[in-house]
Amino acid sequence: MTKLQGIPPPNGGKNRVIVIGAGMTGATCAHELAHAGFNVVVLDKGAVGNGSSTRSAACIRTQFGTRENVKAMRAAVGYFVDFPGIMGIPDIPSNRAIVQNGYLYPFWVTDLAAFQAAQELALRMHEWSHDTVEVLDKQQTISRFPHLNPERLLGSRFCGMDGFLNVSVILDETFRHCREEHQVVLRTGVEVTSFILKKHTVQGVETSQGRIEADLVVNCTNIWSPRLTQWLPRSNGGMPKVMPVKRYLYMLKVAGVNSDEFERWPMTVFPSGCYCRPDGGNLMIGWAHQAQVEQDFRDTDQDMIEEAFNPKTGGEHNYGQHAIFEASRHVPAIMEMGEPRVTCGYYGVTPDHQPFISYDEDYARLIHAIGFSGHGAMFSPVTGKFVAMLAQANETMRWAGIRGDVLGLKPFSLSRSFGAGEHMVI
Repeated sequence: MTKLQGIPPPNGGKNRVIVIGAGMTGATCAHELAHAGFNVVVLDKGAVGNGSSTRSAACIRTQFGTRENVKAMRAAVGYFVDFPGIMGIPDIPSNRAIVQNGYLYPFWVTDLAAFQAAQELALRMHEWSHDTVEVLDKQQTISRFPHLNPERLLGSRFCGMDGFLNVSVILDETFRHCREEHQVVLRTGVEVTSFILKKHTVQGVETSQGRIEADLVVNCTNIWSPRLTQWLPRSNGGMPKVMPVKRYLYMLKVAGVNSDEFERWPMTVFPSGCYCRPDGGNLMIGWAHQAQVEQDFRDTDQDMIEEAFNPKTGGEHNYGQHAIFEASRHVPAIMEMGEPRVTCGYYGVTPDHQPFISYDEDYARLIHAIGFSGHGAMFSPVTGKFVAMLAQANETMRWAGIRGDVLGLKPFSLSRSFGAGEHMVI
């Protein structure tokens, strides 16, 4: 379905759009839609940031394997750098959305093939005008990142414009700006229970507090999206599902490291996929694992820590202890740090780790912005732009212009084939 998908261009702000989900994706979608002139209502059954937005590593990188993602993430970084000005707040450290310590991929002699692949990807990114990606030899790496274990180090790939995000500032200021400047209505504690349908056209939602009609609905529910879309009967086997998988983060109190130097550590991803970054006075450590899909999770399960992932419970096969040990092999100072604290949450994963940002293929006037596979926070400014463009276009789009670049939307389509995808780190 390509025609009659969206709604007519704004007419005095009279066209109502419902955004379901008040996380990072919902916030930026609401902001961009409101800025484009739509009358926006945001609904969430929980609080702002009820899902993975406030439970993720909140990193942002421009180093990807496809041109679309590289260009999109460069635009996202630009948005977050400009965030105080966009929101009309002073450009002081406490208001900044991004910490640009960089993203570092170091390699040791046992990782020669991976290092060669990293160099080849750097060359491709240079072809896509991403010249800030650097390939460093051993001495350059040690000189700039002395916290790394130098023994048998080969070199690294690094990009200084990458880093991590201040999610609480982004959520708070985006919704404040939406409310004060664009009259966006944010309603938390309101659960969507079904769609209002006229044949195959979505005309609003039924909620725990009554019916709300709208000209367009935007689904930003991520891990809850399979439950939301079950109310849309389909004859073709259904749309691809977002798969909720659990991820854990370990926080170690920093000790034995100069605090000024520690604050400048980059997000560092080791060849095994284990990673670490500064988080206030703590070091955050994570390591993606082969997790089971949990479609039947309860909301309270988001914060439930399984014994096998709690480093304080011990056990020969404790994943938390393995993650900390793996990181300490590459950053010896970790061995001197304090007892770990563990947090967790769900990521909404797709088969190729690419999101769905697309009109529904069976129901008109419904856009999905889901399945970010741990990249939702970093992708959110681009998602908001794409969703607003789709709403204004009144039809499915194949291309979109953003910050001077034209990007193809096929990689984010619901009907794409799932071949080689992006590598999910966090």
